[in-house]
Amino acid sequence: MRATTGATQIFQILIFLAGGLSAGVSIAAEPTESPWVQPGDGAVTGAFLEPYENAWSYTRRGPDGQVTFQGRWTDRLTAEGTGSGRVLTRRQEIQDPGGERVLINRFRAQDMKPLSFELQSSDGQPMTRVEFEDKALRVFAAGQKEPQVVPLAAPVFDWFLYGLLVATFPLEEGYQARFPALSTVLSPVTRHLAVLGKETVPGPGGYPTPCWKIEGDEGLTFWISEEAPYVLRVLKQVPGGSTVSWEQEPVARSGAAGWSRYLELRVYRAQEQQRDRLLDYFEQHYLESQEAEGMRIWGQFRDLGDPLNFVWLRGYRSMEERGAGLGRFYMGEHWQRTSPPLRGMLASAAHVHFLEPVGSDGAFEDRFERGSAGKSAGIVVAQLFRFDEQSGPLVASLRQEVIPAYVAAGAVSLGLFRSSDEPNNFPLLRFIEDRPSVAWFASFENREHFERARAGLERAGALEVSETYVLAPGARSRLRHRARR
Repeated sequence: MRATTGATQIFQILIFLAGGLSAGVSIAAEPTESPWVQPGDGAVTGAFLEPYENAWSYTRRGPDGQVTFQGRWTDRLTAEGTGSGRVLTRRQEIQDPGGERVLINRFRAQDMKPLSFELQSSDGQPMTRVEFEDKALRVFAAGQKEPQVVPLAAPVFDWFLYGLLVATFPLEEGYQARFPALSTVLSPVTRHLAVLGKETVPGPGGYPTPCWKIEGDEGLTFWISEEAPYVLRVLKQVPGGSTVSWEQEPVARSGAAGWSRYLELRVYRAQEQQRDRLLDYFEQHYLESQEAEGMRIWGQFRDLGDPLNFVWLRGYRSMEERGAGLGRFYMGEHWQRTSPPLRGMLASAAHVHFLEPVGSDGAFEDRFERGSAGKSAGIVVAQLFRFDEQSGPLVASLRQEVIPAYVAAGAVSLGLFRSSDEPNNFPLLRFIEDRPSVAWFASFENREHFERARAGLERAGALEVSETYVLAPGARSRLRHRARR
């Protein structure tokens, strides 16, 4: 059913927002054998989606081959709630010749049922807001006191989620689907997608990443990874022979990367039969309490290679915050009260590597929520490679040969670090200063996948590893293997 004239006028601004991604209600003919998918029927789910931050460079290639930079499109996904009540919010910020705009979509993760859609100016002023109901839309426009109600015959998906919506379909080679979505004139339109197969494109950090290549109607093609940030590339054929593309670029993640500007890899020896008790006690008492003092606890783990090793990771945004935060924590009342029982669990002092990320893309990212005990945690692997004077050749070999080979074998690259040259500004806690290393952190679905990949690299003559930790994440670890379908 068509929207009222007023609502249509209100929503026309979304045509400019879409930058040519949507062209009203005209659609290509869909194969009749494609299944019909609609919100709530169980075929589509975003339950696996994890929070992330991402950005694309937005360019246009003309018929003559000339490429012009159009702007940037940044993207952040956050979550609230758990289980079937989990709600996701996607915030997209667009900077292009049409100006700066903010697009905020809220939807239910379980079945991708849209809750609301809001368009804001760059200074946060609301321009248009749409609230979704099963049989109606409530449209709020700036300057209008009452919403306009637009009736719907049936629920629709929020097409302004773009590739993130596509990522939640049951993707496999040859899969096709038709589904109802909202058009730019507040009218339901039937859209179509077809999965063409697998293709590798540059992913986070520039590493080759396997993706599903998915063709939609109106000239759109998406490259979708099974890991966050999911949408790695978008291409649109524009009438007249031009091509518009969105290519992933490194994102300056001040909040996430900042927390791992300096990183401690801490390895403790537990007393016999005490490691599980130590891990549980640590998760109960030393996660929120340390983060309240300006530090980030990235993860806590059982070392699968040694039944007595307890390993955890602590990050800092600066050396100043490290010194101040450690001082407040270890001199504070909470540590004084809770630390005595540790004497019955620990056997020796910590073996600590003090690290900093290699390059702007080397640091950990906030892609994991704490408290995901119900999800498959997989394993996290930390491999340390020794170097003598310069780390550059070693880093180049890791990035060009070793890491891509592991990724092709199923690994997810989490971060690349090297020994920091910063002097220890909290001498009560010592760290290793005479064995410089590069440390690579990755995750795998299970230990067998890692061992199989490692055996293949060893046969190929890969770099010699000085230390390897194969780690099982604790129930509340931030770092874990990223959720798969």
